[in-house]
Amino acid sequence: MKEIWKDIIGFEGIYEISNLGRIRRIKTGRILSTRRSDGWYITVTLYKDKKRYGKSLHRLVAETFVPNPYNLPEVNHIDEDKINNRADNLEFCDHKYNVNYGTIKDRIRNTRLKNGHINEEYSGLDKKSYGKKYYQYHKEEIKEYNKKYREEHKEELKEKRKKYYQDCKEDRITYGKKYYQDCKEEIREKKRAYYIKHKEEIKEKSNKYREDHKEDKNEYGKKYYQEHKEERKEYGKKYREEHKEERKEYGKKYYQDCKEEMKKYKETHKEEIKEYGKKYREEHKEYFKKYREEHKEYFKKYREEHKEELKEKRKKYYQEHKEDRIEYGKKYYQEHKVKK
Repeated sequence: MKEIWKDIIGFEGIYEISNLGRIRRIKTGRILSTRRSDGWYITVTLYKDKKRYGKSLHRLVAETFVPNPYNLPEVNHIDEDKINNRADNLEFCDHKYNVNYGTIKDRIRNTRLKNGHINEEYSGLDKKSYGKKYYQYHKEEIKEYNKKYREEHKEELKEKRKKYYQDCKEDRITYGKKYYQDCKEEIREKKRAYYIKHKEEIKEKSNKYREDHKEDKNEYGKKYYQEHKEERKEYGKKYREEHKEERKEYGKKYYQDCKEEMKKYKETHKEEIKEYGKKYREEHKEYFKKYREEHKEYFKKYREEHKEELKEKRKKYYQEHKEDRIEYGKKYYQEHKVKK
């Protein structure tokens, strides 16, 4: 390669630089000596107007001989050799390209392995697998740190959550609806499988929670029901009208899946169900009376329209529960027998 000399930009008439990476003084023609700064890039000292300037050699060569139409800020060595400052070995680039160029990541990893900053098991892993492996080794430490942090910053985290929910309320609702519609069946199947697997644990937890928070829940429920009574009624009507067919299909499917379990539960907890039914009727006696009076006309209309269906249902019920009704009648007669 033929050596070409040009004036250094900013030092015209004082110094010249060649495309092979050499600098000379114009008056004397002496080649300047260079040094390696901190064992890394080669630098040179230049003088102008009795002032001293430290310059990197590869930067001077690139600015003089390498075109830079896009005004890129950094200079890269193509063969990754910092001593080779020839013009054909240099190119202008941005910071991201310069940092990730060539084998720099492997070299950094090897140096960190030598110095003991990284274990050999972590080398050659991407970010995701590295994070999983790190969590497996430091699982207990991370949990303890998270617990400690939550206890210390409890109020701050609550305020942040409230603020986040208020700011992103509409976005979260729209995203939730869209996700539920897309993954509806998968979510239901997962819930069923989880409930069947952890049935006893869920029951124990729910019973314990109800006992601990019984009074608070009752007070809060009454207050909330009074405040949002009309809104809940309107929302319920609207929801039932929109999802009428879906609810029917889901009910049929659920009944078929849990038919045997429901029968077993009724047989084992027969007396408890009866006692609970009696207690519930006595407590809500006035409500049922009021409801019947309000919907009296609706019930009459329904009986007239579905007269034959109701007859068939009664006959079927009497045939299936004939023995139970006879036993119940005998028992009731003995209990309420009038002495003459």
